[in-house]
Parts: sequence; structure tokens; C-alpha cells
Amino acid sequence: MRIGIFGGTFDPIHNGHIAIAKASLEECALDEVVFVPAGNPWMKAGQEISPSLHRLTMTQYAIENQENFLVSRIEIDKTGPSYMVETLEQLQKEMGTNLHLILGADSVERFSEWKNPSRIVTLSNLIIVSRPHYKLPVIDSEIVRESGCEITTLSNINVNISASEIRKNVLLGNPIEEMVPKKVARYIKLNNLYKAGV
Repeated sequence: MRIGIFGGTFDPIHNGHIAIAKASLEECALDEVVFVPAGNPWMKAGQEISPSLHRLTMTQYAIENQENFLVSRIEIDKTGPSYMVETLEQLQKEMGTNLHLILGADSVERFSEWKNPSRIVTLSNLIIVSRPHYKLPVIDSEIVRESGCEITTLSNINVNISASEIRKNVLLGNPIEEMVPKKVARYIKLNNLYKAGV
């Protein structure tokens, strides 16, 4: 089984995330893509993020009826900070060794700052996804040298949406139905997410 691992805060998950997962599934011949909502993302320490249960539920709604997509609670259920290297070690035990970590270009920029990046590239291959009109950064060759890590770049995904843009639109009362799956938009509204002071 070739399994894609797609981690993220998913605050909220949006159509760009779904497009990335579909492209990775098809172009990299994956059998499944597993979405891993971050529990307590260490790189966002000090930033306000939605409670993990909201982000998990939105992710579950977003992939409903999407064949070959799964959601893992592995980081949500973990106490303390979430580190991808620890997540991959656990997922290898559960799912096997043929893992492919899906990274956005913004994650690649800070990859060298992650906990033990040289271990990450021994645990998984990398699928790097570029945003439209975004210059793709290069991973430090020292990190991947002798790791055997296979790196695939996907640059033809034309959905340019950001979670921060969605949160801003909600705050301003602007529609988001074109940016997120319908059930996610409904969940955000019902739970008053991204409204200042709520």
C-alpha cells in the first residue's frame, strides 16, 4: 500500500486541501491519503487556533464520500506538542513503511526547522505541492542525502485558497461556500467559528 500522509492544522480544511490530496492520489499512484489534523502544533505555539475537535470534525465532513481518503486522530489524541516525526513513526507501525508525506510549499520553507527532519525523510518519501505563482523552495540537500527519500513535485494545482483568507471572510460576513465543502461551511456557521469574541 502506497499511503499519502497529509498533516495540517486544517483550520478550516478547504477545497485547496482536497485538490492537493486528489492530485497526490492520482499523480503519485497512492492507494490512500490519510488526513492528520494537528493536535497541538508546536510551530503555531502562541497563535490562536480552533479546538481540535472542531478541526477534526470539519476534516471528517470534508472527506465524506471521497473514496480512498481517511482521517487519523493520532495527533488529536496525543498529549503535548505534535511532531510529524513522531506521527510518522507511529503510522509506520500501524500502516507499513510505504508512506508519502504531502507538503505544501510553505511547509518546505521551514522544513529544516522541524523536529528531526533527517529522520522524517527516512520514514517517508515526500510529495511537494506548489501554489500557483509560488516559487518552490528547495529542501536542504544535507537533510535528504543518503536517505533514499524519493521527492515528487506537483505544480499544476490551480486552487489558490488559504485558511487565513477563509477565516477573514467569515469575520467580515463574506460568503465562503466556494472555498470549502458544503458541510464544512455549514459547520462553521452553526458553531460560530472565526467570529471575533465568540
